[in-house]
Amino acid sequence: MKHAFEYFQKVLKNYGVHDADRCILTSSDTASSEGFTPFAVVHRPSDSIRVADKYDGKTVRDFSKSDRLFYKPFEEDVDSRPLDRIIDWAGLRREYTKTKRRRQF
Repeated sequence: MKHAFEYFQKVLKNYGVHDADRCILTSSDTASSEGFTPFAVVHRPSDSIRVADKYDGKTVRDFSKSDRLFYKPFEEDVDSRPLDRIIDWAGLRREYTKTKRRRQF
């Protein structure tokens, strides 16, 4: 999502959004079993986050814009403070968001 995020911020800036650098484009796999991928635009107040690991819920992780997992949605930080505020969202069928692998020749 990092590259989509960077392009998305340029679009927001072109439309005059004053805090475009605080808006990120993210997705979640929470509805994968139902055949959908939710995508969201969220307002994230900082360039780095400190969160609990999504898989074990205990390990503390620090992420910045250079980390792939920075672009995953997080409801709260490690201190239970609200983190991401959803601005807008959509759910797309997974078959429309799959990519093709390049063939090696």
